[in-house]
Amino acid sequence: MQFLADADLSLPQALRDIHRLAVEQPIESQVADYIPVLATAEAIRCGIAFATLDGEVHTAGDAELPFSIQSISKVFGLVLAMQRMGDGLWRRVGMEPSGQPFNSIVQLEWERGIPRNPFINTGAILVADTLVAHFSSSRQAFLSFVRRLAGSEYCDVNDEVLASETRHGNRNAALTYLMKNFGNLEAEVLAMHPVVGGIEVEVERLLRWPPERTFCHGG
Repeated sequence: MQFLADADLSLPQALRDIHRLAVEQPIESQVADYIPVLATAEAIRCGIAFATLDGEVHTAGDAELPFSIQSISKVFGLVLAMQRMGDGLWRRVGMEPSGQPFNSIVQLEWERGIPRNPFINTGAILVADTLVAHFSSSRQAFLSFVRRLAGSEYCDVNDEVLASETRHGNRNAALTYLMKNFGNLEAEVLAMHPVVGGIEVEVERLLRWPPERTFCHGG
């Protein structure tokens, strides 16, 4: 990628060149299939969005194609839960790396129902539980929050992804019932957790979400 060292190359052209090189590479891996419907995604799709600190945005490729953001949305669920619960949230979920697979049942047993952090599956389930327990309509509250961040009413849950994850979420159900057994869940959360992961948005719009409302850019 010697062209990146070229001082005369504009940022938009650099992104286009990076995108071209990326899509020209042979596809040697596979798209995610832990939720069956995700396996139908086109592996050739590639979108890039880049924002400068002064708010200038440049894109290349499929940056305007909506996609299911999955675990990215755990950040936004956590922000909403923190706004509602404050530091009390951290009595029910930790802040440490797990050192185990993101959906480990064994670790949850060791930790007696306390997830290591909010970004593994058990932590995301715990966050979803707080939303259900503290909002009369948790799905609408989360969607409204995400739309407000994105500045668009077009952010929504992909119903096909939601249905597929709900239908095949047996391991998450096992984690949920184990946490409930340890007394660390307050609500019926099985229907809400897939909603958080099923948000669909474009790369460009995801980039435009105000960083000062999440964790970066001095946050």
